[in-house]
Parts: sequence; C-alpha cells; structure tokens
Amino acid sequence: DGRTGDSGFDTSPLPGAMLEGSGGSSGAAALDGSFSVSDAESWTAVLESDYVRVTNEAGDEGFLVLDAGSATFTDADATQAEIDSYVFLHRVRDWGQQFAPGLAFLDDQVRSKVNVSVTCFAFWDGAVNLGIEGEGCNNAGRIADSNYHEWGHGLHEASVLSGSVDPTVGEGFSDLVAAMQTLDPQVAPNFYDDGRPTRELTVLRVYPTDIRNNIYQDGLIYSGAAWDLLGALQVLQGESTTEK
Repeated sequence: DGRTGDSGFDTSPLPGAMLEGSGGSSGAAALDGSFSVSDAESWTAVLESDYVRVTNEAGDEGFLVLDAGSATFTDADATQAEIDSYVFLHRVRDWGQQFAPGLAFLDDQVRSKVNVSVTCFAFWDGAVNLGIEGEGCNNAGRIADSNYHEWGHGLHEASVLSGSVDPTVGEGFSDLVAAMQTLDPQVAPNFYDDGRPTRELTVLRVYPTDIRNNIYQDGLIYSGAAWDLLGALQVLQGESTTEK
C-alpha cells in the first residue's frame, strides 16, 4: 500500500531481505532490493533483515519462492500487512539515521507483529504490534503512519538518557515521528474505515486548560505545539507546510 489501504499500491525495494538456498547457502538483498544468487540452488526470500523482522500473528509467515524470474512479493506470498510493515519500518529507520546516527536502537533488529488479534489498536511493547481489521477500523499493519508511530515509541525509549518515558509525551512524540514522514498533520488517515485519522495535530490544545487525563488527547498539547513550530520554521524558510 502507498500509505493506507485505500491509496493504491506501489512496488518497493525490500532492503536487506534474507535469502536461503536449497543447498544451505544464504544471502541478503542490497539496500535497493537487488541480489545475486547461484542458479545451482533454488532460493526463497523472507521478510526479515538485520534491522526488521516481520511476523504474522494470524498464520504462517510470508515467503517468496524465487523461480521463473519472479522476485516480487505479492499477497499470494504474504499478507499485505507483512509486506507493508517491512517496507514502512525500513523507511522510517532510514529517516532516523539522519537525526540520530549513533543511536544503538537503529542497529538493532525491530520485530513487527502484524495481524495481532486486536482491533482499532496498535502498540509498542519492545516490538511493533499492529492489529487486524474489524469493529470499524482497518488493518493497522497496512497503514504507514501506524508503523511509523509505533516505531517512534522505540526511538523515544532508546533516546532517554535518564528516568523514564512519560506516556503522554510518548504519544505526542510518536505522532510527530509519523508526521515527519508525511508532512501531514493528520496521523494515520484511514485508520477508521470511514477515513478518519487517529489524531489531527492542528487541533488546538493548550496546557493546562485542555488537560483531559487521556494520554492520546493530552499528547496533542506537545505534538500540536511542535507541529505549529514546524509550520513557522517552514514559512520562515520559504517551504509550505502542505507539501507531502
């Protein structure tokens, strides 16, 4: 999926995807998805690299048989959520390397669990967890912003020098990680099946007047202020806040 389940499909490289040969050989795709293998063996590819491992919590994990010149994962080889999460998490990791290149978290392998048996929910517990479609919500694994947001929790935790993460700031921070990928104040559009996003960073929230004792809503005080700051800086630098 391009960004959500209703935005059409893209064909994207699968950087670092691990390859296994029938004779016991192994290899990995390059960052651009290219690879070279011996035709003396038959080969399969899986949605795992040094930095991301995607697992399907609702069934068998996807794999691709590299035969007859075919080297493109489709939903015949893996669920769409598996394919999407692999691409989206590598994409946001590339972004993170620009701003925190020395952070050990970026060299660790992040596990993404897709098709988790929850609806209208995604969460971070040391891994990215992305829920299934149902009860008025779409599959979170197929939404780029949901992947970016949950990965953002991991980046936030890894960046703390002392103490612990405040959950409200954590939600605001992770919404900002998603917004920095898209330059869109709507976080996770089409999370709900009527097209609504999870949150909108242009909604006015002011401390302490708008405290609601809800980490997701109170996080908008932090993320909304940062979004406004971004807009002011873009105007100052001559760049539009509406560019995506």
